[in-house]
Amino acid sequence: MVKKNKEKFIVFYDSWCPLCTKAKEKIEQYDTKKRITLLSFREREVFEKYNLGGQNVENRIYARDEVSGKSFSGIHTVRQIARRIPKYKVFAPFISISIYTGLGTIIYDYIASKRNIVPVGHCDEEGCPIHRKEDKDHL
Repeated sequence: MVKKNKEKFIVFYDSWCPLCTKAKEKIEQYDTKKRITLLSFREREVFEKYNLGGQNVENRIYARDEVSGKSFSGIHTVRQIARRIPKYKVFAPFISISIYTGLGTIIYDYIASKRNIVPVGHCDEEGCPIHRKEDKDHL
């Protein structure tokens, strides 16, 4: 009998960001036990279904543990990913130390602020929406 994985950890990533997309591919490659589900918050259905408005998902990677109900953002999400992927587990203690010292958040925020966004075909002269509820009026 195959044991079904009851863990439901959802990571919301930015599919308009090449760095984020590359990280998603690596996570999927090394997540052999399929503990993580990666969804693009740029998809309207995902944004609305998971009520991502106000979660700052456009600036920091965001995740939810659907079993415990806990949410994570930024470097805390990175730590949770590392804990769930055997190949990355060795980094989890170092990430925890960086969080404790405050350095992890500083480094994460710096890297996140420098990432590129490539919203081909998704923007207009008013900007690039991320499907907030108020955007419905403009569609």
